[in-house]
Amino acid sequence: MTPSPPPPPRAGTRSPGRRGRWASAGRPRGSARAVAPRPPSRRVRDILAPEVAAGVLSETEVEATLDKKAGKAYRKAAPNHHARKGRKHLRHAILDLTHAIGASRGAESDDVSHARAEVARIRVMAEPQPTA
Repeated sequence: MTPSPPPPPRAGTRSPGRRGRWASAGRPRGSARAVAPRPPSRRVRDILAPEVAAGVLSETEVEATLDKKAGKAYRKAAPNHHARKGRKHLRHAILDLTHAIGASRGAESDDVSHARAEVARIRVMAEPQPTA
């Protein structure tokens, strides 16, 4: 017995065409999702461990910088819009400090001291200001 041919398409339906059935999956043709590689969090924690021990950074700030869920909770816990924006900038400053320490291989340099000063400056924006 020979297999029967597939039934003809119903009226009003489109054939998958040359790209196949699931080719586009809702994205425009030719688009690619650009994803930046994230640094491994263990390495970053190792780089920032002396800064935490010296009191330059807190463990909460490091965790908020490296973990997406903790970072969102840390930003949302800020009392107002100004402090939330400050905490977002603080995250970027902590990552800049990490890059500066990594580039200098842990040695004290002008870039590292500048990044530490930037973290201290931005922390003022991230902390709630007392109202008089």
